[in-house]
Amino acid sequence: MNDKNYSTHEELLEELDDPKYNSFLYKGNFFGYNLYGILRNPWRLVEGTLDEIKYAWQRIFRGWDDRTIWSIDYYLAEYMPTWIERLKETKSGIPISMFEDEDLQQPPDYFPSDEASKRAEKKYNKILDDIAEGFRAHKEICDEHHNREEVKELESKFRNAMDLMRDNIYTLCD
Repeated sequence: MNDKNYSTHEELLEELDDPKYNSFLYKGNFFGYNLYGILRNPWRLVEGTLDEIKYAWQRIFRGWDDRTIWSIDYYLAEYMPTWIERLKETKSGIPISMFEDEDLQQPPDYFPSDEASKRAEKKYNKILDDIAEGFRAHKEICDEHHNREEVKELESKFRNAMDLMRDNIYTLCD
């Protein structure tokens, strides 16, 4: 766009409806800029490239980059569901806390029955699913604009996920 000052929002929106703004110059995302912005200010491409190299270097040596701390909640909301789903796929056992007391057999074998194991695994998978869903809800709150009722429902899912995380934090390992 140009450096024109607009007196109303409608005037700006009317200009944005111009077909030229739907061209490839105004689409895309190069380090947060469209092609038109980079052609007007080519140093942004160099700055963006240098930043990406710096972030890659930080991820190699620290395991995370500076962008993570800009919004830790968003970072967790973005990655936690993926991590939880992966844990669910690759877990090598079921935490003992998922079994009912009567399901745990006494000596000499100490092993629960297959039926008890299935119930415990179902319970654990439900907990993992609820945690992942709660973090997806938080990400949706961050990404989208919702009405008040939708936000309350999403926040409720997230609060439930955080409660489950608190109660089961020691079981989130493989």
